[in-house]
Amino acid sequence: MRRAAGVWKQNVAHSDATGGTAVAISFDMTTPGIHESEQQLADGGRSMTVERFDPDRKGITPAVLLLHGADGLRHRGPIYRTMARHLAGHGLSVLIPHYFERTGTTGYPSLSRPMDFLGWMEAVGDVIRSAGPGPTGLVGFSLGAYLALAAAGHEERVGAVVACCGGLPPLLAAGFTRMPPVLVLHGERDAVVPVSEARALEDWLRQRGTTNEVVIYLDQGHSLHGPAADDALKRTTAFLRRHLLAVV
Repeated sequence: MRRAAGVWKQNVAHSDATGGTAVAISFDMTTPGIHESEQQLADGGRSMTVERFDPDRKGITPAVLLLHGADGLRHRGPIYRTMARHLAGHGLSVLIPHYFERTGTTGYPSLSRPMDFLGWMEAVGDVIRSAGPGPTGLVGFSLGAYLALAAAGHEERVGAVVACCGGLPPLLAAGFTRMPPVLVLHGERDAVVPVSEARALEDWLRQRGTTNEVVIYLDQGHSLHGPAADDALKRTTAFLRRHLLAVV
């Protein structure tokens, strides 16, 4: 486990094999070399918005899903989109699923709503399967980190996970059939998801022999600021490129 001085704060149409349909409803290019689009992904129930940030390059590009926390995208959406553009600029296709839309969830949900959580897992699985060929990475924040690990425990296409300020979903972990390499990022003073969750996750990964990196940021809480945020973004980018680009 590494400790560093110092979630994320910066200034800042086809059918798939599962039968779901993704229909592009808008398209824009706001950053040179990055194509931004928005899709609606439906699978017999509620539709779900998926934002895409694709690098302007030929060939297969690994996909990365950014999974927001319990506050959704209303307040931190610009932060997630800034990160998406950064990752797209480093050769990764980034998708931001509005997974609350699949279950009609509003407000600040928690893990005490198991049926919603299972619905979000299904939504993430649909996005993974519609993302195109190649491996997929998952980057989750708080609630999204729990969701990322839950999905990675079953989805064979997931090749890497970054869990920021989250932990292992205890009721689901016993049924996991796999786990790809995991990068764990957490603040020592996190008052929302205690750092003990990160340490428990690290122990679980080591017991399974799963490749992992764990960084605990001193003097940081549930959001990383300043140099800690910069370091976390650099580590995330390098981790995803190392585990995803090497296999395409």
